[in-house]
Amino acid sequence: MKRLEKYLTDKECQMLVDSCKDRPRVQNRFEITQFQLPVSVFKKLKETHKPSHVSCTVQYYGPGDSFSPHRDEIKTRNRTSSMSILLNDNFKGGDLMVEGTKAVMNKGDATQFTPQDLHWVTGIWEGERYVLSVWGYK
Repeated sequence: MKRLEKYLTDKECQMLVDSCKDRPRVQNRFEITQFQLPVSVFKKLKETHKPSHVSCTVQYYGPGDSFSPHRDEIKTRNRTSSMSILLNDNFKGGDLMVEGTKAVMNKGDATQFTPQDLHWVTGIWEGERYVLSVWGYK
């Protein structure tokens, strides 16, 4: 697990969150179906995950939401890396846990880990949590 402090600027984070307003969640998977990825963010993601290709989604969590322990390995995409970028900080709970260790994150920080690492998100107590989930793949 690797922490990348201030990976995104406050402006980039806000642009991503604002682009998700009034978007439905997908079958309780907490993925935003439509969002706009700023060019500056796309460039950072491509550079960080080089030479892999990149896919991403915004995930939304409200009070009571969590994400069960899982691994990002999937055979169809051959994922090479996983990353979680926190887009806001006005919530309580919702900790990212990687292999049993809490990923300390502030708005704009990224946590990078391998697709084989067991990870999950603890329950949200208050507020809303937005995160950009990113995967590098061959």
